Amino acid sequence: MLLSGNANAISRVESTLPLKAQQHDLLTVMKRTTKHEYRLFPYTADFHIEADDAPGIIEQFTRFFASRQIDIASLSAHTHEAGQEGDPNRFQLQISANLPEDCNLTTIQEEYEALCQDLLASGTVTFIGHNQ
Repeated sequence: MLLSGNANAISRVESTLPLKAQQHDLLTVMKRTTKHEYRLFPYTADFHIEADDAPGIIEQFTRFFASRQIDIASLSAHTHEAGQEGDPNRFQLQISANLPEDCNLTTIQEEYEALCQDLLASGTVTFIGHNQ
């Protein structure tokens, strides 16, 4: 969890969060960092993936992005139980990513589609350009 705010508000969270976590049997680790430096990316992309649920599927997609120096801005994953007994559960993954200046959108799309095909997943990607 990334928090920003004035010093008083941050201190209040730092003092109350461990108690709340303990009440709910959660582990928390806190670290103060420097102020976030905003970076402008020429493109962002929204990736949507649907597949039969299988171990390691998220790792395959996050490795795809990491190997191309693509920053993951957000990731949301959901598993839906199969309607029929014996059918596999369905998996949905949404990833929003920041694309570096030197990336080729066509190449990213082709490689992403190839990964989806290899993993027997259906996937779409939407690129969003930002004026600089």
